[in-house]
Amino acid sequence: MPPAGALDWSELDKAEHRDMLDLHRRLIALRESQPDLAAPVLRRSDVWHGGSFLAIRRGTCVVVANLRRTTQRINLHGTARTVLAATEPGLVLVHDAADLPGESAAVIACCRFDR
Repeated sequence: MPPAGALDWSELDKAEHRDMLDLHRRLIALRESQPDLAAPVLRRSDVWHGGSFLAIRRGTCVVVANLRRTTQRINLHGTARTVLAATEPGLVLVHDAADLPGESAAVIACCRFDR
Protein backbone atom coordinates (compact mmCIF):
# COMPACT_ATOMS: atom_id res chain seq x y z
CA MET A 1 0.00 0.00 0.00
CA PRO A 2 1.45 3.44 -0.93
CA PRO A 3 2.00 6.08 1.77
CA ALA A 4 -0.85 8.50 2.55
CA GLY A 5 -1.20 11.11 -0.18
CA ALA A 6 0.72 9.05 -2.72
CA LEU A 7 -0.86 8.05 -6.01
CA ASP A 8 -1.91 4.43 -6.06
CA TRP A 9 -1.21 3.49 -9.70
CA SER A 10 -3.38 0.38 -9.38
CA GLU A 11 -6.46 2.55 -8.73
CA LEU A 12 -6.41 4.91 -11.72
CA ASP A 13 -9.89 3.68 -12.64
CA LYS A 14 -11.20 5.66 -9.61
CA ALA A 15 -12.02 9.32 -10.30
CA GLU A 16 -10.12 10.72 -7.30
CA HIS A 17 -6.89 9.03 -8.41
CA ARG A 18 -7.30 10.08 -12.07
CA ASP A 19 -8.03 13.65 -10.94
CA MET A 20 -4.93 13.74 -8.73
CA LEU A 21 -2.73 12.43 -11.53
CA ASP A 22 -4.21 15.02 -13.91
CA LEU A 23 -3.55 17.83 -11.40
CA HIS A 24 0.09 16.75 -10.98
CA ARG A 25 0.58 16.60 -14.73
CA ARG A 26 -0.94 20.08 -15.18
CA LEU A 27 1.27 21.53 -12.43
CA ILE A 28 4.42 19.97 -13.91
CA ALA A 29 3.54 21.38 -17.35
CA LEU A 30 2.85 24.78 -15.78
CA ARG A 31 6.21 24.78 -14.01
CA GLU A 32 7.91 23.94 -17.30
CA SER A 33 6.08 26.76 -19.14
CA GLN A 34 6.52 29.45 -16.45
CA PRO A 35 10.19 30.23 -15.72
CA ASP A 36 9.19 32.15 -12.55
CA LEU A 37 7.85 28.92 -11.04
CA ALA A 38 10.90 26.84 -11.93
CA ALA A 39 13.62 29.31 -10.91
CA PRO A 40 15.63 27.85 -8.02
CA VAL A 41 16.38 31.30 -6.54
CA LEU A 42 13.91 31.69 -3.68
CA ARG A 43 15.12 35.10 -2.50
CA ARG A 44 12.92 36.62 -5.22
CA SER A 45 9.84 35.17 -3.54
CA ASP A 46 7.39 37.17 -1.46
CA VAL A 47 5.18 35.40 1.09
CA TRP A 48 2.11 36.68 2.95
CA HIS A 49 -0.45 34.81 5.01
CA GLY A 50 -3.33 35.06 7.41
CA GLY A 51 -5.02 32.65 9.77
CA SER A 52 -6.57 30.71 6.92
CA PHE A 53 -4.63 31.45 3.74
CA LEU A 54 -1.14 31.44 2.27
CA ALA A 55 0.16 33.33 -0.78
CA ILE A 56 3.57 33.14 -2.44
CA ARG A 57 4.68 35.39 -5.30
CA ARG A 58 7.36 34.13 -7.66
CA GLY A 59 7.99 36.72 -10.38
CA THR A 60 4.66 37.37 -12.09
CA CYS A 61 2.96 34.30 -10.59
CA VAL A 62 1.11 34.11 -7.30
CA VAL A 63 0.32 30.75 -5.71
CA VAL A 64 -2.58 31.06 -3.26
CA ALA A 65 -4.18 28.54 -0.92
CA ASN A 66 -7.45 28.93 0.97
CA LEU A 67 -7.39 26.79 4.11
CA ARG A 68 -10.98 27.64 5.11
CA ARG A 69 -13.89 25.40 4.27
CA THR A 70 -15.67 28.40 2.74
CA THR A 71 -14.80 30.87 -0.01
CA GLN A 72 -12.57 33.76 0.97
CA ARG A 73 -11.09 36.77 -0.79
CA ILE A 74 -7.29 36.81 -0.85
CA ASN A 75 -5.38 39.95 -1.81
CA LEU A 76 -2.85 39.25 -4.57
CA HIS A 77 -0.88 42.49 -4.06
CA GLY A 78 -1.04 42.98 -7.82
CA THR A 79 -3.46 43.14 -10.71
CA ALA A 80 -4.73 39.67 -11.59
CA ARG A 81 -4.50 38.73 -15.27
CA THR A 82 -5.44 35.08 -15.57
CA VAL A 83 -5.80 31.80 -13.69
CA LEU A 84 -3.02 29.44 -14.76
CA ALA A 85 -4.20 26.49 -12.63
CA ALA A 86 -6.81 25.86 -9.95
CA THR A 87 -7.59 22.83 -7.82
CA GLU A 88 -11.32 23.59 -7.71
CA PRO A 89 -13.79 25.34 -10.03
CA GLY A 90 -15.41 28.59 -8.96
CA LEU A 91 -12.38 30.86 -8.55
CA VAL A 92 -13.23 34.50 -9.34
CA LEU A 93 -10.62 37.18 -10.03
CA VAL A 94 -11.49 40.63 -8.67
CA HIS A 95 -8.91 43.20 -9.88
CA ASP A 96 -6.21 42.70 -7.19
CA ALA A 97 -7.74 39.75 -5.33
CA ALA A 98 -9.09 36.26 -5.83
CA ASP A 99 -12.28 34.82 -4.37
CA LEU A 100 -11.00 31.31 -3.76
CA PRO A 101 -13.38 28.41 -2.99
CA GLY A 102 -12.91 26.63 0.31
CA GLU A 103 -9.98 24.25 0.70
CA SER A 104 -8.53 25.07 -2.70
CA ALA A 105 -5.43 26.51 -4.30
CA ALA A 106 -4.56 28.31 -7.51
CA VAL A 107 -1.70 29.73 -9.54
CA ILE A 108 -2.52 33.18 -10.89
CA ALA A 109 -0.59 35.36 -13.34
CA CYS A 110 -0.46 38.98 -12.19
CA CYS A 111 1.06 42.27 -13.24
CA ARG A 112 1.77 45.65 -11.61
CA PHE A 113 2.53 44.45 -8.09
CA ASP A 114 2.00 46.93 -5.24
CA ARG A 115 4.55 45.31 -2.89
